[in-house]
Amino acid sequence: MQLASVWQIQLQLRGAELEQAWPYLDKGLFGLEVIDFASPQVLNDNWSERLQELQPLYAQLPGPISLHGPFLDLSPASPDPMLRQLTKHRYLQALKIAQALGARYLVLHSQFNPNLRDPSYPVRWLAGTRQFFLDLLPAIEAAQTTIVLENMWDPCPDHLAALLHELPAEQFAACFDIAHANLFSPVPVAGWVNTLGDRLAYVHLSDNHRGYDEHLTLGAGSVDLAALLAALRARQLQPWFVLEVKRWEEVKNSLAHLERVACYN
Repeated sequence: MQLASVWQIQLQLRGAELEQAWPYLDKGLFGLEVIDFASPQVLNDNWSERLQELQPLYAQLPGPISLHGPFLDLSPASPDPMLRQLTKHRYLQALKIAQALGARYLVLHSQFNPNLRDPSYPVRWLAGTRQFFLDLLPAIEAAQTTIVLENMWDPCPDHLAALLHELPAEQFAACFDIAHANLFSPVPVAGWVNTLGDRLAYVHLSDNHRGYDEHLTLGAGSVDLAALLAALRARQLQPWFVLEVKRWEEVKNSLAHLERVACYN
């Protein structure tokens, strides 16, 4: 298995699929993005017990660890104080888990909702989200992790770049999900890379056919991987790559496709 040395690649596998990849993680060839604690069912139930099970296991790995945080139905900029409080509660749980795992990055969604077509919404989203994270900053610093804010329904990168401009770079960066952009954004991949610029620290990689978030093997859909690699090369950026596919066989096929695209572009 060939890996380009300039890439720090992480996997997002669980269960039997993770067991197949374990010899490679154990050698430090990959890092791991832990997805186990993104579910509200887990966070409502036995997350501390699950953490005690996983913590010694993942502590053995020489490669980097990151954590995907909760995201379903959360909203840092909600006008409803109860929803903001729930969001804060979930993010504090995620920060506690990230600290215990030694996670370098904690992935959280931007929660920008383009269906709210009120012209004042982007301004309110920016102000509310900025204040929410500034209030959370002491807990982020204590967890010794960096929040990487991921695009989901976002139609463009401008509001995310504006938010990051107002937050400290040590604790906040961008996660570009190319599959989400393929689904929801008319902005070319290079536009995302150039707008996020030096704050782009993290990239989620999977593929789809622009119908829904299929998490397909790279090359099986319509995402413009060549444009991503060219834009990163032009800006001399080397973010972490996370393969958001669910099977070990899909990881191997995605890596092969990634190598092919890199060689021919």
